[in-house]
Amino acid sequence: MTDHVALPEPELPPHYHAIIEEVCRAGDRLIVMQPSIYNAQDVAVKTDGTIVTAADLASEEILLRAIRTYAPRPHRVVSEERAPSLVEDTVQPTWFVDPLDGTRSYASGSTDFAILVSAWAAGQPMFSVVHYPALGELAVAAGRQAAWIPPSPLAAPAANASQSGVLHACYMRSQTLRRLAMESGIAAYREDEVESTRALLDVAIGAASAAVVLLCGHKSWDLAPLLHLTRIRE
Repeated sequence: MTDHVALPEPELPPHYHAIIEEVCRAGDRLIVMQPSIYNAQDVAVKTDGTIVTAADLASEEILLRAIRTYAPRPHRVVSEERAPSLVEDTVQPTWFVDPLDGTRSYASGSTDFAILVSAWAAGQPMFSVVHYPALGELAVAAGRQAAWIPPSPLAAPAANASQSGVLHACYMRSQTLRRLAMESGIAAYREDEVESTRALLDVAIGAASAAVVLLCGHKSWDLAPLLHLTRIRE
């Protein structure tokens, strides 16, 4: 569990720090609830075929309350488990919230699940958080700065990043991509080993050279924080 988060970089206003603390609190709730969800397999299937658990809703309640309490107004919220607010002004900040990314993994007892929160305004990212509660990992971005907990030893761009490292392929099997990875000197080609959030975060922190993701039902709340973090990596 990640408690009392202190980030030297990026420098953040108080309301962002408060929201990070609440993200960590939601992560603690997910960890506490996971054994009961796993043992009972207490899941419901939504109309789009994805599943939802009581843990999704409990995490979302914490996160939405935090945004209502701490985020400057006006703003709108787009959250996976609830309809978006009715405000359509794209200039004001929009908060994208995925209270439990990887619900199927979570319900199966895996550690490959995350909380995603991201604020954008006028088409530009302002603030993003990706938190893996079971792994104690936290990535935070504000503008063009980012910080990682625990600190990533690979956060600085590798000199030969395009010639070595890892290539993730998510939700696909491609012999052509595998061959191209080998020809380009990629050290490890990993096919469907992790969910897309993990793959893209690995790229952002320098743990992977690239990720190829087949978009299959991804929504704004799935992609917003990862787009922010990988943009900083560019």
